[in-house]
Amino acid sequence: MKVSNLKICIIQHTELMGGAFRSLLDLAEMLAKEYDVTVCIPEGAEMIAKSLDSHKLKHYSIKSIIPKWLYFSGGSRIISKHSLKLIKSLRKNNINKYVEEIQSLNPDIVFFNSMVSAIAAPFFDCRITKIGFVRETFNRTLFDRIYKKIFDNSLDGMCYIARSELDYLNLSIPCEVIPDCLNPTDDEYCSKEEACQRLNIDSSKFNILYVGGMQLIKGPQVLFRAAKQLTFDYTILYAGGINKSQLNNVNKYRFRRRSYKFLNEFKALYYELKHKGVLKDFGVVSNGMRDLFCACDVVVFPSVFPHQPRPCIEAGSFSKPVILSDYDITKEYFMNNDNALTFKPGNSDELSSRISYLKYHPDIAEKIGRSNYKATNVLHNYCDISEKLLGFVKKVILEKRE
Repeated sequence: MKVSNLKICIIQHTELMGGAFRSLLDLAEMLAKEYDVTVCIPEGAEMIAKSLDSHKLKHYSIKSIIPKWLYFSGGSRIISKHSLKLIKSLRKNNINKYVEEIQSLNPDIVFFNSMVSAIAAPFFDCRITKIGFVRETFNRTLFDRIYKKIFDNSLDGMCYIARSELDYLNLSIPCEVIPDCLNPTDDEYCSKEEACQRLNIDSSKFNILYVGGMQLIKGPQVLFRAAKQLTFDYTILYAGGINKSQLNNVNKYRFRRRSYKFLNEFKALYYELKHKGVLKDFGVVSNGMRDLFCACDVVVFPSVFPHQPRPCIEAGSFSKPVILSDYDITKEYFMNNDNALTFKPGNSDELSSRISYLKYHPDIAEKIGRSNYKATNVLHNYCDISEKLLGFVKKVILEKRE
């Protein structure tokens, strides 16, 4: 039951589904316990709208251009064709139109669900409480000083997924670490055999789950290279979908060197593994991930840039071992040889070795899975984090009123 009549508008700048959307759902449902919440989404984000409807969450389609700047670890480079396009969203007339549209909803609080969208905060009415959420990882460059100045001067509070980012930016406003968590209403565990039967895959093979789709930052090409070195029967359970338009028009990206190289390698390896019958593509999964997690023997998160590994957190609730790229930011929640195995980012030889190790040491795999289960329950407990978030929002509101 709501204890406040205050209205919160949550700004979601992307229409992508996946882990980021699961985090949005958690945030909206937690805040909806005490506030009147409306999730503001890009116009045309039909899958998001349908999912919000199924969770009985109010939403609003933003008709104007959403101001954003995708400069973070794994995002656009400062000088790039994509960045030049984004500059259009930062034109004053575009920002004013966007702010006017959001403010027409009469929010008491605007919650920017990413630092990407929080750069528009200075243009909102100063009487509105403005809270940001750093879900990204900073690039550790001088440009981050601009973020710091904008956020310190225009936000009333900031949430972070990781303490490392909180300590790095060192804002003067109230800040809190709000880790990703798992809703206790999520599907419960079932046996590997049951899940494989429902998914129509071979339960006798070593199943490797990758969740992240065709995104360079997630490093699917690293897993594909590693898989080609494996000497036992395996299946890659690929979740997240592919962009066929990009794969069919790779030459369109020839002047974007990083994207061009990635798309060429991804396309070649994806179709090679699929042709061999060792990769099964489940596309964008919108009806729950339970069967995929239960059917797998290991979850691999081979990111090539520092990135929050939500799939590894979800794997913990199913007592599954995880292998992920070794970054300082991931050490907050995943320790090598404890609740995970790590490898040098981008090193497919190391990744292949880690996968083989778990295949031939099932006792170690089980031990890591149990440790991951404990870590998920302690560090990503939904009830604890919900209480922490609501407490922080109340604190920000009170300090704003003072």
